Amino acid sequence: LRALVRMGVAVDRIRLAAPTGRAANRMSESIRSAIHSIETPSDQDLRLGVLEGMTLHRLLKYRGGSVPFRYHRYNPIPSDLIVIDEVSMVDVCLMADLISAVKPGTRLILLGDKDQLPSVEAGAVLGNLIPGLTQTCLSPDGKKKVELLLNEPIATPATQAETKAVDRVVLLDTSYRSEASILDLANRINAGDLDSVQDIEGHKLRSDGSRIDWPDSKSGGFRWIDASGQTPSDWMAVLDSWIDHHFLKSEGGVRPFLGLIGKPIHSGVETESPEGSRLKALFEWLERSRILCLVRRGPYGVEWVNRHVSAKMKEATGHWGRSDLYPGLPILILQNDLSHNLFNGDVGVLLRSPDGTLRGWFQQGSNFLSHPVSSLPHFEPAYAITVHKSQGSEYDRVLFALPDDAEHVLLSREMVYTGLTRAKSLAVLYGTPECLKRAIERRIERDSGRDLWGG
Repeated sequence: LRALVRMGVAVDRIRLAAPTGRAANRMSESIRSAIHSIETPSDQDLRLGVLEGMTLHRLLKYRGGSVPFRYHRYNPIPSDLIVIDEVSMVDVCLMADLISAVKPGTRLILLGDKDQLPSVEAGAVLGNLIPGLTQTCLSPDGKKKVELLLNEPIATPATQAETKAVDRVVLLDTSYRSEASILDLANRINAGDLDSVQDIEGHKLRSDGSRIDWPDSKSGGFRWIDASGQTPSDWMAVLDSWIDHHFLKSEGGVRPFLGLIGKPIHSGVETESPEGSRLKALFEWLERSRILCLVRRGPYGVEWVNRHVSAKMKEATGHWGRSDLYPGLPILILQNDLSHNLFNGDVGVLLRSPDGTLRGWFQQGSNFLSHPVSSLPHFEPAYAITVHKSQGSEYDRVLFALPDDAEHVLLSREMVYTGLTRAKSLAVLYGTPECLKRAIERRIERDSGRDLWGG
């Protein structure tokens, strides 16, 4: 972005978007963090800090009806540069809507991991865009331009191959997002390396009955809990230990998380106010850890896990009423709601207002918005989410549960790869070696309906 702005692209003509609200927010956060890391940022650099990521539906101005988007082929997006992150999540129909809404002359940059799960809906767009590529494809002239821009030589060899990927696709060969042992296992699983099943034995977590010795998240890396011979009750004990460690742990006799959710909060909050700072700290806390499941039902599924964890947290927060809703409950929006500017996949939290009612709070860019619980679209607890729903997000710590059925249709290397790579510092995999082996042996096959690069 810095280079393109220096080439004349106006900041107010740049659009950032991603399939989910969380992924869109992370684009904004990443840009601001990168700007703050620059020792002497220029005025051009600082202007990039005002860019706010948005969902693809917001970018296209979703409105429903027979023509669902305001922007389309005959009314294109007013932008000179569009950057889309987490493209592996985008289905072929939404990608077609996006491309048709890009006006001639606009630069379109697509970012993503082709080895992640394809979209829930039709197609595997990113995988079809760059099939079989193992390194960046640069022409001799393209390589010279990149070296001139970087002011140093690059190791990538120039290619004489005639393919549409030349000078259009850049593959990153080093990832700095996840701890090394997490990435190593994820890459081996993605490559179909069955020896990785035996190697995880050296990463077992120590436990004493129901107490698990959770490692420090900053140096935790990959850890394994062997579920062989365990029952749903054993899994319940693991969940209780996880919640105690990540939400209810005392510091100096005080439970910090309970302090963040205990006091009522007014509906109109200034970002820089004490209440705004409390909301920021609360959202940061909630995004530090997540339980991931492949399935929705059964003891290792999202619905069961959320019921168990929610009941434990409700008791810990001192709420004994019949309602399943209480202050501090993280929620996941399950359907689009234009009237509230909320979309499927947005994550919020319930908090008490001064009048005693519950409101759902959501972070959109640097701002916080709230709505009465009664007016929210359909939602569910978000202590645990499916791997599909986790795409576009990243967490410091992840507890990832495999189903107990080794023949489950959702077990695949893409599922396990995607779940593990949501973790930045600590990834704890709960399951049997047999289930992991079957996942590695199975690969998802998809086709978006056309060879987009023509070879």
